[in-house]
Amino acid sequence: MKVRYSCDLTHAQISTGLRTWYASKVGDILLDDIQIQLDAWLPQIFGFYALQIGYLGHKTDLLINSRIKRRITLDFIQENNVNLLANPDNLPFQEDSLDLVLLMHTLDFAEDPHRILREIDRTLIPEGHLIIIGFNPASVYGVWKLMQWRKNRVPWCGRFYTSARLRDWLSLLGFDVLASSTQGFRPPVQHTGLQQRMVILEKAGARLVPYLGGIHVILAQKKVVSLTPVRSRWIPRRSLLAGNLTEPSTRKMERG
Repeated sequence: MKVRYSCDLTHAQISTGLRTWYASKVGDILLDDIQIQLDAWLPQIFGFYALQIGYLGHKTDLLINSRIKRRITLDFIQENNVNLLANPDNLPFQEDSLDLVLLMHTLDFAEDPHRILREIDRTLIPEGHLIIIGFNPASVYGVWKLMQWRKNRVPWCGRFYTSARLRDWLSLLGFDVLASSTQGFRPPVQHTGLQQRMVILEKAGARLVPYLGGIHVILAQKKVVSLTPVRSRWIPRRSLLAGNLTEPSTRKMERG
């Protein structure tokens, strides 16, 4: 029996499927836990430009507590808070222009995850930060995926990568993993009553088997590998986008 490891869906269908799933009971609970972890890291990351690849809906701003005010959201479907429609394996940004990149399940549904990571490496400044959010195969979510493999349904039709594999890829590109966590220790059953009764599994899992949560949240930093002087992050850059593209307006993403 051959298991399908990728969705037979368009990028737009995958994006829509993720938004729908995170709007469900299971997704909403999981998103709250992810946001708590992000909010612990983001205030410690500074810079001029942050890019989020993958948008989950108009009520969701994963970078809301970032100190970086110029925030760009990239996706395959246009919505009010999506600033840029582009393919993440060919980013329209100059080299060394971004301070922070957040990948929201981008690698899980990528045809070539290595190419996307190389693009991140190209566009991040030295000492820039990368946050990867993805599904963990070594979890109850991984077991659930095996049960759902015939259905070609988001998110179960995507690829789930282990933390060890992601760390290997990052190491090869010259990234240091600064911190990581997993979230989601309850089976992803779409039933409010069952979810409430399984809260004890969430608490016990986080305490006893903290690496077996359904979602990876990984924080990495691009290392400085050359003798070329590093541009100070406090000197404004003349241009963010490559070529003659117009820089997107991010006023609507700013809070406060």
